[in-house]
Amino acid sequence: MTFEEALKYMRKGNKVRREIWGRYCYIKIGYIFDENNIEHETFVTRFNNEVNVTRMIKQNDWEMFND
Repeated sequence: MTFEEALKYMRKGNKVRREIWGRYCYIKIGYIFDENNIEHETFVTRFNNEVNVTRMIKQNDWEMFND
């Protein structure tokens, strides 16, 4: 699926991944705190690390992550 389709699933609380990623790798919409302790909504990994999706937006190999 496209990133736009994957984003719709993430907005519903689902996790998505790319086919080329490892079995337990995924991203979701989550929250992080910046250096001023202000919460921001962003894309995060399963370890709650922020992800820059700029290079991945045009990829068409997104899929739902199944636990």
